[in-house]
Amino acid sequence: MAGGRCKSFSLPSSSNYPAIIPSVGLGCWQMADDEACPALGWAVEAGARLVDSAFMYGNEEGVGRAINRCIESGGEKQSRFRLAF
Repeated sequence: MAGGRCKSFSLPSSSNYPAIIPSVGLGCWQMADDEACPALGWAVEAGARLVDSAFMYGNEEGVGRAINRCIESGGEKQSRFRLAF
């Protein structure tokens, strides 16, 4: 699922390496497991690399499956995703 690229920005960090935060992301709150895979696929195609998810959302299985599908398709590398929990 290779897609467009959006810019990232850096945040100051206490270490020598700044935190790189993608400027476009997908929020997964109130998203059902079966909605996560197509929604994340579309978001990645649009350039999103930040995924906001949490255990309390109850959709971590669908979100994980969607990320794995993006990686397994060869379009994305695991290191390009940023997850916020």
